[in-house]
Amino acid sequence: MEELIIKISQLSIENNQAVAGDVFIAETKKELRTKLGTIFGLIEIFNLPPEFCDKFFEIINNLQTEYYLPPFDSELGPEKRFEECLQRANRRISKIIQETSYDIKLENINALVGLMVKNKIHLSQIGQLNAFLFHRKKRYENLIIDIFGQASDKKGKINPDKMFSNIISGVISQKDDLFFSNDAVFEYLSQNQLMELINENISPIPAQQIKKILEQQGGNDNFYSIIFQTDKQAEPAVAMAPPVSAPNRVASATNRSGDGSIKKLLDTQTSTEQYLMPSTIPNWKKVIIMSYQIISKAVTYLAGNLFRLLNAGLKISWRRLKGFNRKNRSANNQNNNHHQLTATDRQDNAVYTPGAKPSQKISNFINRQIAKFIHLKKFQQLLLIIAFILIFFFSQSIVWQGQLAGSSAGINIDDLVKQIEEQINSAEALNIFNDESGAKDKLRQAEELLAQIPEKKKYEQTRLDLNQKIDDLKQKLDRLIYLNDPKVVADLNDKNPTAAAVGLAKTGRLLFTFDNNNHQLYRVDLEQQQLAEFNFDLGTIQKIKPLTDQEIILLTDQGDFYRYNANDAAAPVKVLSLAGLKDFDVYGGKIYTLKDNRLLRHLPVDSKFNSGSNWLKAGASADQAQTIAIDGGIFTFNSDDSVNYFENGQSTNKFTPPIKGQFSPDQAYTKADSNYLYLLDKNNNKLVVLTKQGELKIQYTSKQFSNTQAMAIDEPAKKIYLLSNNKIYEITMDF
Repeated sequence: MEELIIKISQLSIENNQAVAGDVFIAETKKELRTKLGTIFGLIEIFNLPPEFCDKFFEIINNLQTEYYLPPFDSELGPEKRFEECLQRANRRISKIIQETSYDIKLENINALVGLMVKNKIHLSQIGQLNAFLFHRKKRYENLIIDIFGQASDKKGKINPDKMFSNIISGVISQKDDLFFSNDAVFEYLSQNQLMELINENISPIPAQQIKKILEQQGGNDNFYSIIFQTDKQAEPAVAMAPPVSAPNRVASATNRSGDGSIKKLLDTQTSTEQYLMPSTIPNWKKVIIMSYQIISKAVTYLAGNLFRLLNAGLKISWRRLKGFNRKNRSANNQNNNHHQLTATDRQDNAVYTPGAKPSQKISNFINRQIAKFIHLKKFQQLLLIIAFILIFFFSQSIVWQGQLAGSSAGINIDDLVKQIEEQINSAEALNIFNDESGAKDKLRQAEELLAQIPEKKKYEQTRLDLNQKIDDLKQKLDRLIYLNDPKVVADLNDKNPTAAAVGLAKTGRLLFTFDNNNHQLYRVDLEQQQLAEFNFDLGTIQKIKPLTDQEIILLTDQGDFYRYNANDAAAPVKVLSLAGLKDFDVYGGKIYTLKDNRLLRHLPVDSKFNSGSNWLKAGASADQAQTIAIDGGIFTFNSDDSVNYFENGQSTNKFTPPIKGQFSPDQAYTKADSNYLYLLDKNNNKLVVLTKQGELKIQYTSKQFSNTQAMAIDEPAKKIYLLSNNKIYEITMDF
């Protein structure tokens, strides 16, 4: 069978001096690579002192060096050797953190260290980095697997004593490619784009193409990535492609600031804390471990002595048997034999004396049983031997039947698990080809098969793993995307810890939001990455929307509308008052308001807007509407979860979005040249995108979102901005 050749290429582009990073692939002799594999890694450190960064890089360099030090013929395998190197690195990192006088924020450290041995890979990470497996199933079927996401959640809080505390191990095949990178890469390239570049090209072409794209679009970000590409060759090897990096890259890190293969890669995560940091084990655990070792040694000692005692007993019994035979053969030697037996009996009698050794008691018991057996008639001895043989084979047959039954049950469970995984893979393939109903049917079959696995403890983990796979695919079918670490473009808490921001509007390169607690209007310059604030006492603001490319409209809870010019230092001007409003939107320089069951249109008059007239025709009503969005016609989002579309004042279409669970949009957005409706659900901290025909396109949410207040959409730039918990997040649209 031909073995894999693995081609490795790397990418490093550095634009931001506040970030210290490194991508490395250990260079060593071919013989050592074949035997011990290849150490590789990726490091990204934000806003930490240069002294700490230098020491951290030095520790990682020492890890690489120590891994390839002799002895090379140690009984320890590469994985254990790798674990020991990580253990030493952990101790050194903990030491420099304790010794430094700076406040080291561990969440600013992202590091990945890996080992590739032939087709086996071992990974350990700190913080937030990305590892994806691109699996080629068939010509038109490809799977993208988030390795850290499938194996376990990316780490949040880091323990300074156990930096590299877990190892994820697995096996890849000739149909698999691996991609490791920092988060910045995925702000400019999607997973699908990366997979296509890697699948369709030979190393190092993908790294060169990725570098070209990131240099053109990457701005002020740093990018680090490593690519593993597999291919069938006659001999196993790890081929190094030339590194792809920016021209100003510094070479030394210490001077710088089948489905089967997927299953194998993801199901072999090993917790290695007991190896990596044994000194941190609590004392009570140490006592248990020591007790277990003492008991194990005691049992081994007793077993060895029991064998010695049995052997001694058999020798004594054989001597007594010879004595009995001599007695039966010759009466002339009776006295001599009697003398020998008497001497033996004296020895046996000593066994029953107080304080006799246990070994003597056991030996005496065996002697008595053998003597009884010898005194039996030959026919009785034969029957007894046959009885023992029958009992032995009967008991052994029961054991064999139990083993066969267990083996049969295991085969059935394995077959069942295989069928479930086939259904899940089929569902994922159907989902790729937009056959949602077919995918759901496959998942239903997978759940039915899963119910056949017995609810026993030994199958508990298998059931949990399969359930997780089914749930993950259900989320994909629901078009629900969990954002692990959404980008923050502004944190108002840094500016004012007591901020209570509401409303969000974008004009040009500027974002605006209002702090009701401190009566301040915040302006975020996205290009200059600057945050400014202006004091305006306008009352309590409810919503903010753009009026023109340079102006915004602010609505208070009293129904007062204020116009503000972004290029003018003057205070906002009141342009309209209308109490009892539910929502408003702006279209073509006019304001449209939702009041009671009417849709009012307010025309500009001089520098203000008139009181408005009902835009709906006679007989049309918006009595259930809660919020609106305008693209020439008007979409109303109703209290019964339905959506109405009005054209020329009349309702022309109605649909209900196919969204599971509770859904109550508080803000809506669309434009005439857009194909989508954007809905913000504050209660569930979720943003939903629909087609204008009512089909679900995608949903975004994150554990980082809380107290979500508003959204702003920049569709030409494929950006969504969310105001949540006084932070403005940026989401890149990938559809």
